[in-house]
Amino acid sequence: MFLTSAIALLIQPDLDLLAYDDSLNSSVASKIELTIPEISKRELNKVRKEEAKKLKAKKTELIYGKSTSSNAQPPKDRMGTAKKKAKETKKNINREIATFDISMPNFRKSPEEEQLDYEYKVRKRELREQYEKSLMPKSGYMTRAQYEAESKVIDKTKEDRDFISPVQDKDMKYLPQPVYKLVRYNDPPGSPDIHLSRKYKFDRKENNYGLVANNLKTMVYPVIYYYADRNVTTCDVFVVPLDTSKPDTQRILKANIARRWSKPILETDKDTDVRDTFRTIVPIDFDVNHTRLVAKEKIGNTFDGIWQTNVWTYDFTTKKATNLTEIRQAILHYWEKEKGFELSEYRWDLYPLGFDKNNGNRVLINAYAFTGNKPKFLGAWSIDYDGKYSKLESLDNQSMEVSVIGFRLIQNGIKDPEMVKAETKHLEDVKKIEEKEAKEAKKQEKKEKEFVYKRQLKQLKQEFKTKRKNLKKSQVKRRSGPTS
Repeated sequence: MFLTSAIALLIQPDLDLLAYDDSLNSSVASKIELTIPEISKRELNKVRKEEAKKLKAKKTELIYGKSTSSNAQPPKDRMGTAKKKAKETKKNINREIATFDISMPNFRKSPEEEQLDYEYKVRKRELREQYEKSLMPKSGYMTRAQYEAESKVIDKTKEDRDFISPVQDKDMKYLPQPVYKLVRYNDPPGSPDIHLSRKYKFDRKENNYGLVANNLKTMVYPVIYYYADRNVTTCDVFVVPLDTSKPDTQRILKANIARRWSKPILETDKDTDVRDTFRTIVPIDFDVNHTRLVAKEKIGNTFDGIWQTNVWTYDFTTKKATNLTEIRQAILHYWEKEKGFELSEYRWDLYPLGFDKNNGNRVLINAYAFTGNKPKFLGAWSIDYDGKYSKLESLDNQSMEVSVIGFRLIQNGIKDPEMVKAETKHLEDVKKIEEKEAKEAKKQEKKEKEFVYKRQLKQLKQEFKTKRKNLKKSQVKRRSGPTS
């Protein structure tokens, strides 16, 4: 086969002259069948020359006829006919070539196509970067729009928070879990107070225990502030609506202070000019209808004790706070005019008890003078909630009927240790299940992101494919020009 191919290559230029005669070309090709065994290179060249010589003679015989001598010339008339026919064939071929567009195609892209390809690559890269970025954790490197979206104010009023933080310690298997119950807040009357601990001086702020209304819908609680540079303490009282959908104790334990009123209903002076002073204000009790609140404000010095106690009331209907200063003036006037005793020369103070049980519009107050070892009782007094009219109820140190309305939360023992351990184990099992579900959710989220990315990539490819098709149509139409 190798020899046959070589011989065909040698005679190819001569056979091209006979292209106009298909029958002749096929007859010559059919007679070229050689079967040669393996021979050396020299013998192969020798055989190749002999075969070429025979083929040349056969070609001459086919064109000019058979001749007896090797030097015989073809007849002139047949020679002329062959040349004439070859010339005509050449003319026809040249004519066809002239009419046929054999110009090389222009493979260079137009500027519009290059711009389209560039846009496609950029969009494709953006989709890839967006997909890869979505798989990575949040980073501080972000765009302005992303930063503003992450910096939106979170509505803390919809969160579930603890007013009293539960006992937790990850390093211990068991910690005593307290159990709480509701008790009367103002029992005994006038006893509610703030006990300043050392801790609040480090925290600079502390939420004290709250007073809960009898209907368990509202809670008021004091917030203590500490100014370390002047060693000064101040206080505010806020109102927090309770979640009525929860059980009684849980309403207070889960009271969300983010839902509290924006402004305090009662507040002390925030002046820090005088060092080592404290001003605290403590709710005492609600009235029967939960529309009014009585509180006491204590002003004093850290090293000198209490200087003065003021009595405040707050009306939830009118949103008005009133300082009952009239009661102090009435007590001074009585002891000076009736007893001839200059009370202003001594140290004395008020001890508010709460609302009168028989008359909810009046506040009951005891007065004492600090004369030495035993305080001197200065009488039981009452005053209207708006501070307009004061009255001496009794000079005997005897108990008065004070309404006790509000509640507070106190600890009532601890949970059973075995129950706590069982709950802990259950919570650990739940945590494992939640971690497993979170892992599966993350994996599913990754699959969904990959699916969305591939779909967007497919849509992008189809979009630009349509654009390229429309561009080519417009280019062909522009080249063809306007049709007549």
